[in-house]
Amino acid sequence: MSKYSGRFLIIKNNICFTDTCGQLQTFYYKTNNNFIICSSQKLISILEPNYTINKDKKTIIDTQRDFYGYEGIIDNSFLILPNHYLDINKKSLIRYSTLSYYHSDKPNIDKIVKILEGNFKAIVSRFGENIQMGLTGGHDTRCLLGFAGKYNDKITFFHGFSGNNKELNISKKLVKHMDLKFDEINLKKHNPSKEFINFYNSNRFIPYYAYIPVKSNLKYYMYKNNRNCMLITGTCAE
Repeated sequence: MSKYSGRFLIIKNNICFTDTCGQLQTFYYKTNNNFIICSSQKLISILEPNYTINKDKKTIIDTQRDFYGYEGIIDNSFLILPNHYLDINKKSLIRYSTLSYYHSDKPNIDKIVKILEGNFKAIVSRFGENIQMGLTGGHDTRCLLGFAGKYNDKITFFHGFSGNNKELNISKKLVKHMDLKFDEINLKKHNPSKEFINFYNSNRFIPYYAYIPVKSNLKYYMYKNNRNCMLITGTCAE
């Protein structure tokens, strides 16, 4: 598997698994009469019109942002987790051990380094210089900044703020020290239009909610200024 980078889904010999970090979200849905593997909850709702909603999960999503976890908002739907594989015959998710036999952190660190280096290489190869990367000054983005080093000239870094500028000041110091291309984005000035909200919702199973302004305003800014870019954040997920 060392030759694969980026997002992928592989199905072979009735075994299904995704990339190491689970960047390509993959769900499965199972009942006595149906079994579906696909990339979103919305697709499940289309393929299984008789679906029902997990009310407890919907309450969590409605009040604590759009985070599925292992169980999907649709009853009997589940997310294929990182470091797990789906046994299609058994219709069950199984965790596989990767580096648990080692007695030091070095093999784990080496594996993570290889994954992140491979991801950046794949992103640059696919998107060229059309790459945007968040820089908040926190541990996550500083870690990614280290791996982005050799590609800094191809990346435009940005910091989206809506009030507290403390982290923005940290970002500016990093930008000045490393001579990076950088944009400051005042998210309060980029409220999503009605057209964008409709477009955004048309591609989602869970509608847009107004209580996530930082997330939605940033998506709107990217949509308005550059509709075809690769966005890298501290979670390595987008």
